[in-house]
Amino acid sequence: MAAALDDRMAKGRELLAQIDLHVFPQAGRADQLKGEYQAWHNYNATYLERVFTSKELRTDYEGFFIGGIGARASDLDRIRETAHELERDLNKLMDIKGRLSLYAAPEELPRPTASSQPAQRQQPIHVTFQGQVGQVNLADLMQRVDAEIAQVDRRGEGSLAEALQSLTNAIRGANEAAQDKREDALDGIAVLAEVGAIPPQERGRFRGMVRSAIEVIKDLAAAAPEVKKALDAWGPTIMEHMPRLGS
Repeated sequence: MAAALDDRMAKGRELLAQIDLHVFPQAGRADQLKGEYQAWHNYNATYLERVFTSKELRTDYEGFFIGGIGARASDLDRIRETAHELERDLNKLMDIKGRLSLYAAPEELPRPTASSQPAQRQQPIHVTFQGQVGQVNLADLMQRVDAEIAQVDRRGEGSLAEALQSLTNAIRGANEAAQDKREDALDGIAVLAEVGAIPPQERGRFRGMVRSAIEVIKDLAAAAPEVKKALDAWGPTIMEHMPRLGS
C-alpha cells in the first residue's frame, strides 16, 4: 500500500514539474493541466475508498475545499491554482502514508479443508484501527494545519503564516481545555489558512467562514489563557489578511 501511494505521489510530482509559473502559458495549456490534475486527483480518491471499507481516508484526502478562482482569471492564475491544488494533495497523501501503521492489514480468509462443508464466498475485510481515536484525530488535525500553513508561506504570505503558526502552537499547548474545543479551534485555523492561500481579491466571498473560524478560536481562548494571549498578539496580523467582517 505504501508503494502504491509512493507511485501516486511520484506521478503528482511529475505533473507539478511541468508547471512553470514564470512563463505565460500557450492557449489551452491551463485546461490541459487542469484535466490531468483532476484525473490524477479522482484516481487517488477512488483508490483510497476501495482500499478501505471506511470512507475515512478518502474524506481526509479530499478534505476542506473552498472553491476555485473567478471566471475572469487569466490562464496563468488558473495554472497557479492547479499547482496549489497539486501541492495540497501531495501533502495529504504524504500525511496519509505516514499514518498507514494505524490501520490493520486485511484479515486472511480461512483455508478450506477436505471435511469442511461448502461455504458462502467471503469478502476480505479491511479493519480500521480504533484505539486512542481522540489522540489520533487531534494529531491528524495538527499535521493538516501545519500543511495548510506551509501552503500559505509558499504563496508569499509569510507574516500570515507566522501568525497562524504561533496561534496553532498555543492551541497545541492548551491541555487544560476540552479536546473538542481544541479540535474546533484547529479546524478554524485550517479555514483561515485555506482562505489565506487564495488570491486576496477572492477572499471576500468567504467572509462568513472566516467569522465562524474566529468565533470558535475565541471560544477556546475564553478557557485557555495562553490561547487568548496568542490571539491578542497575533489576531490583528491575521485579520489584516482576511476580508473585513464588519460589526
